[in-house]
Amino acid sequence: VIRFLVAPLDEQAKLRNQKPYHFFLCHHKVGAGSFARLLKMRLKSTRRIVGDVWLDSDNLTDMSLLLTYVQQAQICVALCSEQLLMRPWCVGELTTAYLSKTETVLIKFPNFSLAKIDGIDNFEAIVPDVNKLLAHGIDMPSIRAMLLWLPDNREISLELPLAHGSVANLAWKLLNLHDRPSASHNRSERDSSTGYFSGGGVHAKRAIIADPSSIEALANAWIVATLLSTSYATEPEKVPEVLLAGATLETETDKVVIICSENCFENADVINNLVVGSSIGMQSLPIITQEEFR
Repeated sequence: VIRFLVAPLDEQAKLRNQKPYHFFLCHHKVGAGSFARLLKMRLKSTRRIVGDVWLDSDNLTDMSLLLTYVQQAQICVALCSEQLLMRPWCVGELTTAYLSKTETVLIKFPNFSLAKIDGIDNFEAIVPDVNKLLAHGIDMPSIRAMLLWLPDNREISLELPLAHGSVANLAWKLLNLHDRPSASHNRSERDSSTGYFSGGGVHAKRAIIADPSSIEALANAWIVATLLSTSYATEPEKVPEVLLAGATLETETDKVVIICSENCFENADVINNLVVGSSIGMQSLPIITQEEFR
């Protein structure tokens, strides 16, 4: 009886002591901004999330408080795109995670390598703006200690192609860092996650053309597909298929969205599908996703 009465009180105490954010997404906006958005969408769609997912474009209301948000999260997720450690505020976020002993997980993009972390003793010369962190209590000894600590954290590799199940499986791994659900639960969770990003499939009459060699371009494509899947919940044939490397437009395709990212027209798959689309008279909607696009 006592256990029955005390158990709810224990749960309430846990909730009171709970940090407001389940995940803090540390990312370089140019290299992983769209992927961060896509990952947050996926995490927030699950029942296993506890608290919010911190993303600067949603949750940063006072720049002077940026580093304190890291300490308010259970887990800091570092989206390790190529230039992550060249950005002073990203370095500050990771150093705060190190100093506050916040659990940290590294999501390694294909072009990121911890072996490239050189010049630790001369880091302020490599990233000159890093000195601005001094005003927020982050000094060079702390930054160097963080750089040495970073490889000791859990790593999850992100590989191309960014297929419909890739982000869902990544979210599943993040949400299950500390437990081992049954095999049946694993399959159920993964299957439901995969379906969330399934798009229209091979018989879709609509498609999204994006640079399949770019994680950011594909992340934008999956964001569009996901939003449209909600709008066309009762008309799945109108949900566009995201074309990955080697995929070709179907002759039934009548409308396409073109994700215009930097250097996308240098990719053979993009050019081939634009040629095919032109030959079948498709309608197109270009979406410019990067300021660098020309």
